[in-house]
Amino acid sequence: MEGLHEFRAERDAAVNTVFVYGILLRDAIAPARLEGYRLEFWDGLATVVPHEGAHVDGGVVDVTWERLKSYDHIEGVSPRNDERGLYRRDEVTLDNGDLAWVYRKNVCERRVAPWPSMLATIHRALLALGHDDLGLVEAVERTH
Repeated sequence: MEGLHEFRAERDAAVNTVFVYGILLRDAIAPARLEGYRLEFWDGLATVVPHEGAHVDGGVVDVTWERLKSYDHIEGVSPRNDERGLYRRDEVTLDNGDLAWVYRKNVCERRVAPWPSMLATIHRALLALGHDDLGLVEAVERTH
């Protein structure tokens, strides 16, 4: 049993990097880019989808295991991190070679733009991180 406690202590103390691109951008500590994906809005929620030649500008946040599980709850990730949740957490490689977690929406039914307040939050965070807003504008345009 002691080994299990040691494992949990190490896991809980470990830093997990999360690539953020939507409302969680407000927590970003540094700019980051995810190549091979593009930002889209489905059902009024932001997600990233694989798309050759595209990229998503966002940020990264370093969190403990406990905070990562809190993000899972916020994003509606199922306990098994599978298709039953609203989002799932996948491991990706950022353009700088770092590994990070990213949240991706499981079911995408309708392209619907998000609430203006969400767009404003994302817009402010992108600019604060030194990004332009072109990817955000393009993602909103695809909802029309």
